This record gives sequence, structure tokens and C-alpha cells, in this order.
Amino acid sequence: MKKYILYITLFLAFLATSFFVGRCSTDKERSQQTANLRASRDSIRFYQFKIGNLEYLSSEKDALILSQRDAIKAGILEIDYLKKLHLKDLETNTELKALIKVLRDSLDLPPETVIMTIKDTSGIARHYMRIPFQNIKYNDKYLTLNAGVDSSKKAWFDLEVPFSGSVTVGYKKDGFLKTKPVGIFVTDNSYIKVINMDVFINKKEIKWYQRWWVHSLAGAGAVATLWYLTDK
Repeated sequence: MKKYILYITLFLAFLATSFFVGRCSTDKERSQQTANLRASRDSIRFYQFKIGNLEYLSSEKDALILSQRDAIKAGILEIDYLKKLHLKDLETNTELKALIKVLRDSLDLPPETVIMTIKDTSGIARHYMRIPFQNIKYNDKYLTLNAGVDSSKKAWFDLEVPFSGSVTVGYKKDGFLKTKPVGIFVTDNSYIKVINMDVFINKKEIKWYQRWWVHSLAGAGAVATLWYLTDK
């Protein structure tokens, strides 16, 4: 009688373990799918912070966690892109779109600019510039802009905007004992405005021997072995 009770106990323990492991696996998968859906609809969050005397602008967005195979199927990654980069296994990928916008409505003309005022036959005065001339000459830490017209009456400009910043991908606190993956772009250039950012984290595919049903079969084998040895 005791032997049968042991068998029944071991069998029920096996069923409970299989159910628990399988439930945890599916719950985690559903939770990740929900998080990815939320991340795909997430908008960029902006904030500022200061380190020393330097002001930084931060753009943050929730990240997607997918296997590399699923990311390729979804069109987030391209196989040819990975081949061109000679990458076999990807950790993270961030696509960033930014706008460089500068407004200055009261620039002084360079001192060498010559403006002539001429009256026509009706007595109306009109202003003219003698070519070649340079009508814009602006320079600061993050922008250099020169523009004008040369002697052949062709307009020209020379623009330099240093695009600098860092992309950080990691996990941040999201409630009690919870975290979420995010991508953060940080720059000290106030002219750079991020308009879109997509962050992808490669989830390593589970090996066959790591799946819950393999553990369940191993447990069943252990129970059967114990049953056999006890019966003897």
C-alpha cells in the first residue's frame, strides 16, 4: 500500500511540475508579447539633465525584444544588412531619425558686404548688393553657416553641424520589482531634435534542451526510473 502511495505522490508531483514549468513559460511569452506591443506604440520621451556646467538632451523610447529570426520576419532586420556588416549574431540595433533645426532671424551682415542704394527714374530708392558678396556668416559651438553669391551670380552655402551623441540600451525600473528595456539617445547639441527612434534587442533563441517539455520528459524518466528501482 505504501508503495502505491509513493507512486501516486511521485506521479502527481511530476504533473504539478510540468504544469508549473509550462505555465511559467507561456506566461513569460505572453508578457513579452504585450510589452513588445506597448513598445511599438510608444512615443519618444524627452527630458533634460545637467552634468557639471553642460546641459544634455535625452530622447528615450521603449525597446522591442525579439529573436533575430522573428525580427527578420517582421522586417525589423534585413539579412543583407547583417551580411554587409559581417555580423552573424546581433545584440542590439537602434534606428535613429533626427532633425537639425536652427532659427536665427537677426544676423548681422559681414562687414565687407557692400549695399548700394539707387533711385530709379520715378524717384523710388532700391537697395542692391554688389557681387560677389557673403550675406550670411554665422558660427557657434554647434553650427557653422556661410552663404552668399559669387561673381558668376551663383548662390552658394557652406554648412557644418557636428552630430554627436550616444545611444544607450538597457533596463530601467518600471514599477515594483519590474524593469523594462529602453533605448536612450543623449546629446549636448540643442539643435538636434529626435523625431523617431526604434530600438531592438535580440532575444537569444532557446535551445531544444532548455525547453520546458524536455525538462518534463527528464522528470518523467526520473520518476519511471525511481518507480522501477523501488519496485525491485
